[in-house]
Amino acid sequence: DGTSHSPPYPYQNDDDGLPAASGPHNPTTLPSEPKVYDRAVPEANAVHNLEHGYVLVYYQPEGEQALPGAVRQELVDLVEGEGQVIMAPYPKLGEGNLALVAWQHLQTVTVPDSESAPEDAVILTRYFIERYRDGALAPEAAVS
Repeated sequence: DGTSHSPPYPYQNDDDGLPAASGPHNPTTLPSEPKVYDRAVPEANAVHNLEHGYVLVYYQPEGEQALPGAVRQELVDLVEGEGQVIMAPYPKLGEGNLALVAWQHLQTVTVPDSESAPEDAVILTRYFIERYRDGALAPEAAVS
């Protein structure tokens, strides 16, 4: 029928609500710009970015477990100033409201809606980025 279909990737049918931190992926990465997406990104492309040493900052965009707006804005500001970091909503996030992902590393967090939460979330995210960006486990971290 001339329609291009991407092959199924094992994590595409997972119902655990956790983003993939490694595995087979689309041969095309997400572009380095924009750094912040307002819509969910194709996970098969994002996994390829992880292979190249990127960190993905996913968040629950809506509903009862949504990441608080003030926290989201602070994280946008952080991500905009970082290289090899992409932020995107992950509507099916099943654990927490923030997920930090690098190749073979996944940390989920529930950020409460409070006055101090934005700074705490930024500190945690900055630490994760510094620790795992271009990490030793990423097979193509030196390849951009």
